[in-house]
Amino acid sequence: MLNEDRFLSSLASSERLKQEAEKICPERKAYSEILRVITKDFSTAMKDKDYASLFELEKLAQEHDAIYHSVDKEKTLQTFAAMDMLKQQFMDCSDPEKARSRFIPNIERLNMQGVRMKDKAFDATANSICGFINSFKSARCVPAENGFYSIRSDAIKAIQKEHQRHIDQALGFETKERGLSR
Repeated sequence: MLNEDRFLSSLASSERLKQEAEKICPERKAYSEILRVITKDFSTAMKDKDYASLFELEKLAQEHDAIYHSVDKEKTLQTFAAMDMLKQQFMDCSDPEKARSRFIPNIERLNMQGVRMKDKAFDATANSICGFINSFKSARCVPAENGFYSIRSDAIKAIQKEHQRHIDQALGFETKERGLSR
């Protein structure tokens, strides 16, 4: 059975430590507050399923990374270009006709009607971008920084999930949001 007092005490200690971590200096505290605001923007766009805003927010965040964090300029440039590719593929597959014209020829050529199509190139690129974003997380980061990087990865994963939903719908695999009731 859960020891409620110990659990609540741990949560209180965690909050105190978080506050102490962000008191390092006034500038760091201000930076953390800015990151919290941006993190909230990502969260709102995800909740609203505003994928155009998610792409724009991530692009701005990557510009920030390039200026302030990136040691590997080549990887940064590749990741920046990869976001453009993801956005274009996402937009193309948002149009059912374009999605069908992209995937149906291969399905017909291999006579695999009825088999669910996954966009492996899109998934690999999205996963690579998430790995790049997550590379900035560390124990040295204050909680707001790690939260900022986490929400960005979550946003890429949400885009990835929506992309697959577009493909499924275009190819006749209707996906319904599952609720709690059955």
